[in-house]
Amino acid sequence: MEPSSHHIKGIVVHMFTDPNPDDPLVPEIAHMCKNDRFKYESTARNWTQKYAMG
Repeated sequence: MEPSSHHIKGIVVHMFTDPNPDDPLVPEIAHMCKNDRFKYESTARNWTQKYAMG
């Protein structure tokens, strides 16, 4: 049985709202998340504004 698009959307949302730096997709971002949370969150806000909001 294939996962539904609703299920996949839930997984993606979870990855963004509750990142796991101990099992990262991008190690450099995980390092920033663990060691400089302010920079991590600032970068995430900037990228969201630039790439997701036009």
